[in-house]
Amino acid sequence: GFLSPTQGEIFFAGERLKVADPRKMIGYLPESFQANPNLTVYEYIKFQCDLVGNKKVSVTRSEIIELLKLVGMDKFYRRRISDLSKGMGQRLGLAQAFAGNPEFLILDEPTSGLDPIGKTEIIEFLLEMKKKGKTIFFCSHILSEVERLCDRIGILVEGKLKFIGSVNEFLKKWEVEYLEDGFKREVQCKTS
Repeated sequence: GFLSPTQGEIFFAGERLKVADPRKMIGYLPESFQANPNLTVYEYIKFQCDLVGNKKVSVTRSEIIELLKLVGMDKFYRRRISDLSKGMGQRLGLAQAFAGNPEFLILDEPTSGLDPIGKTEIIEFLLEMKKKGKTIFFCSHILSEVERLCDRIGILVEGKLKFIGSVNEFLKKWEVEYLEDGFKREVQCKTS
């Protein structure tokens, strides 16, 4: 929300979180990202940064441009959101997920709508974030991306978690070289 909490506690996995504002910890990109089409890219990202940032100090223009540069949007900061392509809108969604430099990212289909070059750039960017110690919860139907990015995976079949473990454990389980081949076997095994 937009209101500062006045009291209460937050528990995660049975543990009390000692966080002043959990919005600063978590960045989120929904599968169907939407933003106010009347705003410019700059206005929208500034708004997002101000939501998760220090209330006493507003984010600077150069900080916003740097954030946009991370996802290849710095040249489009004056453009209205209504004028963005699907791929550029997806990049904007990624930029807002990184507002406030969160430690934990939840990304649902982050490369959806991107061309092959854009997909590669975003995966490489996420690999850099991973190297910097960010935790990324990544949901995708593009198994080659999952294989490249993820250390641990969960396989859902008909809404049920059927496997959780490392990519290597999954490949060994099905004695396959590629995640896609193992996924096919997992689905066939559980549905037949």
